[in-house]
Amino acid sequence: MSTHVYVVTDVTEDGHVVLQNPWGPDGGFQSDDDVHKPGELVLTEEEYRERFQNVTITEDPES
Repeated sequence: MSTHVYVVTDVTEDGHVVLQNPWGPDGGFQSDDDVHKPGELVLTEEEYRERFQNVTITEDPES
């Protein structure tokens, strides 16, 4: 199993979850593998639930 952190930036009206790689818009590589992590992912709710087992919710202190 591979692990990586993504930020949910949007949930579209049709239920797609938009995720941003915090390494930037072009993504990047983890130091322990050669798998490129894309900058942005758009997943269906089903794909999101299959691929992400842990979720942490935070609040922007500025909002």
